[in-house]
Amino acid sequence: MCWIAWAKAVLILAACSGTTMEAEAVAFDHSVEAVLAEAGFDDAAVARARSGTIVSVDLPAATPNMLAAAATTIDPRAFPTARDAICGSDRLLAGPAATGFGLIDDARDDDTWRGVGFSGAEHGEISRLLEVRPGSDFNLSNAEIDAIRGRLRGITTDSHDAPAAVSEAYRDILIARFAAYRDGGVDAVAPYARGGGSVAEPAAELRTGPIHEMPALRALAAAFADRPEAAGDDGVEHTFAWVRRTVQDRPVFALLHQVTVPGDDHCLVGQRQFFVGHSFNTLQSATLLMRADRGTLVLIVNATTTDQITG
Repeated sequence: MCWIAWAKAVLILAACSGTTMEAEAVAFDHSVEAVLAEAGFDDAAVARARSGTIVSVDLPAATPNMLAAAATTIDPRAFPTARDAICGSDRLLAGPAATGFGLIDDARDDDTWRGVGFSGAEHGEISRLLEVRPGSDFNLSNAEIDAIRGRLRGITTDSHDAPAAVSEAYRDILIARFAAYRDGGVDAVAPYARGGGSVAEPAAELRTGPIHEMPALRALAAAFADRPEAAGDDGVEHTFAWVRRTVQDRPVFALLHQVTVPGDDHCLVGQRQFFVGHSFNTLQSATLLMRADRGTLVLIVNATTTDQITG
C-alpha cells in the first residue's frame, strides 16, 4: 500500500464529512510527542509533521513475513471535526480502492453476501478455483479445499453454470470463516494450506505487530480481543464487512473487523483483515486521532503479513 496516498485519503475524510459522533469519555494519557516517539519518528520528522507534511517511517517487523510502517501529520482542522469525520464513518472499512463492499450483520443473510462471487468474464479465477489445491494461489485450509473440490466435481470452465457454482462454493467459505471468527475470535481462524504439507498461521500473525506493542494502541488490541457479544458497555463499536479489491490483477475478497474506541480528546480506529483471499495473509491497521496544539494529530499504522517475503 502507498502510505502517502492512504494518509491523504484519511485527511480527505476529515475535510468532507459532516457527521457528528457522540464520544464516550475514555482515558488516554499519551502526549503527541510520546505517541510519535513510540512510532519511531525522530525530531526532524515530527517537525515536518507539525508543518502539515505527511511523513512516514518503516517499523520493526514482529515476524519474518511482516511489513510494518506508519504515517503521520498534523491536520490544521479542529479535533472534533476530524474525529466526527473519521471515527464516525464506515468509509475507512472499504478504503479507497474497493470495487465491492458489504456490511455484515447476519452470517446467513443472502442480501449481505450477494456481491461475493465471480462473473463469467473472470475465467482465470474460476479456473483456479476449479483446480484448487494447497499452495499460494488461494488462502484456504485443507478442509476448505476438499469442500470446494467436492462441491465442484464434474464442473468445468466450459459448464454454463460454472460461474454460479464457483461463486456459491467460495461464498460459503467466506460465510463460514466469518461465523467462526464471530463466535471464536482469532482462535477460530483456520490456517492456510501451502505446498508440501506446510501451512501459514494467520491466527498467530494477528496476535502480534504494532497494535499489540505500541502503548498508545493497546486499547485496540484489547478491543479486538473482546468479541462483540462478550464486550462490555464501554463505548467500543464493532463493525464487520467484506470487501472486494483487485490485487496483482486478480479479484480478492477480504473479511474485516473494525473497532472504534472513542474519547473526548482522542479516537482510535482499528481494522483487522482476518481473512484475505490471496496475495497476503493478514492486515492490521490503526488510525489514531488526538487533539494537538494547532489541530489534530493523525497517525496511521499498518502491519501486513505475506508469505511472498519468506517464500
